Amino acid sequence: MSEHKDRPGIIAPPPLLTLAAIGAALLADHYFHVALLPERWSRLRTPVAAVLAVAAVALSVAGNVEFRRHQTTPNPYRPSSTVVSSGVFAFTRNPMYVAFLTMVAAVAVGANTTWGIIALIALFIVLDLGVVIREERYLSAKFGVRYDEYRKAVRRWV
Repeated sequence: MSEHKDRPGIIAPPPLLTLAAIGAALLADHYFHVALLPERWSRLRTPVAAVLAVAAVALSVAGNVEFRRHQTTPNPYRPSSTVVSSGVFAFTRNPMYVAFLTMVAAVAVGANTTWGIIALIALFIVLDLGVVIREERYLSAKFGVRYDEYRKAVRRWV
């Protein structure tokens, strides 16, 4: 593969997609609030949102650390140099994307908005179709059997 084509051709940067999902949810909630949880659960919202946010950050950091340990990049606009299958990647092929979805869930719970769950579902679909499938196609073409065996052994999401 030539250097400029040695990438998966994703539709947009996943962190930007995540911020767009969160922004859209909060904007929709601003104009038309639809509570996610009943008011009697209001005391639980903040701690649950905090746990989800911490889990999201931990998962993302673990994925990034594993990429760096294998001297490859998490940046989907740069060429991958290896298949990473250890650490958190032994449990999910997409820990950072799971982290992004978890962060959207944290915002949904913290802001008590059903729009956050709608945004989470939309983000899941966009990530799956516009990012993950393209990355899988790229990695399979680049690493062949090595990636295909990993894909068979480890779930795409969780």
